[in-house]
Amino acid sequence: MVGTFKETGSGVKLDRVERRKVMALAQARQIDAVLATELSRWGRSTTDLLATLKDLEARRVSVIALNGMAFDFATPHGRMIATVLALIRNR
Repeated sequence: MVGTFKETGSGVKLDRVERRKVMALAQARQIDAVLATELSRWGRSTTDLLATLKDLEARRVSVIALNGMAFDFATPHGRMIATVLALIRNR
């Protein structure tokens, strides 16, 4: 499945309609990857980002940022990189 989901509401809110749709697709195992314009567009805080990345990892859904970053959650290195970048982007 290929789809485009674009948030139009405030980025401050954690409960975003379009992201909720993507997470539902992941939960139903209907997608294999999420392509985000940048990591900071996917998560609104470090805690939020890490929680959703962990949820996607559990469902074997890859996260790829348009800037070329991909997080292979199957490896300790991939999980570490995602965690470090999540912390840096919120400073």
